Amino acid sequence: MTLLEGYDFYKKVQNTKYDKNNLETKRKLQDFRNQLGIFTDKIFKDLNGFIDVSNGKGMWQNSGNFSKYIWNRYKPSNDNSNLVIYFKASTILNEGLFISIGLIDDKVSEFENNNIDEIYEFLENECKKINCEGFERKDVGWGERLFSVQNIDLFESINYNNIISELKKVYIKTLNKFYNLKTEKKNYKDLYIKWMQENSQNKTSNKLNSYLKSIEMLSTILSYDIFEVDNKEELHELYKDLVKEQRNKNSKYYNESTHSYGQNGFYSASIKSYINFLNKFDKESTKLNSQRRSLNLKLNTILYGPPGTGKTYYTINKAIEIIENRKLTDEESKDRTKLKEKFELYKEIEQIEFITFHQSYGYEEFVEGIKALPVGSNGNEDGDEMIYDVIPGVLKKLAQKAKDSMLIPSIN
Repeated sequence: MTLLEGYDFYKKVQNTKYDKNNLETKRKLQDFRNQLGIFTDKIFKDLNGFIDVSNGKGMWQNSGNFSKYIWNRYKPSNDNSNLVIYFKASTILNEGLFISIGLIDDKVSEFENNNIDEIYEFLENECKKINCEGFERKDVGWGERLFSVQNIDLFESINYNNIISELKKVYIKTLNKFYNLKTEKKNYKDLYIKWMQENSQNKTSNKLNSYLKSIEMLSTILSYDIFEVDNKEELHELYKDLVKEQRNKNSKYYNESTHSYGQNGFYSASIKSYINFLNKFDKESTKLNSQRRSLNLKLNTILYGPPGTGKTYYTINKAIEIIENRKLTDEESKDRTKLKEKFELYKEIEQIEFITFHQSYGYEEFVEGIKALPVGSNGNEDGDEMIYDVIPGVLKKLAQKAKDSMLIPSIN
């Protein structure tokens, strides 16, 4: 049975009563669900780099009744929102097969519940700007966020990359607008300044100051900190819009008191410079992660000896050798200034944590443990009494960072 035949069968059984003893119907619907999952995994994960959502595959039956639709949910990033992009095979009139974006309604957080109307209004307004060949934008009662496949007979062969890419942009904009204070983000401002200074003959050049001022003003206009954005696709879209609109007096970028930044092209130039910085940053921090590699160096190494015998000295060498998967040359080992600079860079991009074990340092600090969070502290900012929570330690945080960024794809 083909995927399309499975969908037709799924629609057909809607007019019948579910019978758990009807093994033929059960087999066909299970087969359809499995095939649909394989298909959506391909268009979202394999072709567009999305990740799974917990319980992200819908069911063909619910509490002894045929479900009206099967949804498969995905996320373009591992964040703490309940925002998803999903493919739905619906039997409801006028819906059909479609892709949409929205919150997982039965999992919304308190923050999302308090802002749900604003979030959905923003999603709908952004979706109204999208037009993709092969899809029809519809409003079937919950806003114009539904992009229905126009020719269902061809739904397996049409190009989904464009619509998924457009919805990914909406997803990112929504995160930046509503979750800016709810997600932990890395701010690249200091690293960008350092990079600009290293690539400029004049360490205090007007160019650096102009670019910094431009990015700060753009952050104010756009209501999010650009230095916390590392999605280059989103930045390229911003750059193209600036090239087109920064000199337009009727655009959102125009400000009478600072109009020279747009008129002289500093807005677009600063974003282009920031993109170049991110490209360099990615090359330096993830150049070893484009493919799986085997590490020939021993990762678990103990340097021991009395005080003053060079344990800390050689720790720097060993850490760099592990990250770069190579032995340092004798010449490199002698240049302590460059080694320390490189060591500090890897610390800045969070590939190295330097810790000191002492008598009171326990499992809780190193792996994880239950800690008291007083009122007003991080994690209990708005509480009215002390709470207790499981807090990850240094090792667990590093392991999670390695997993999320795929800095170390596999360690045996």
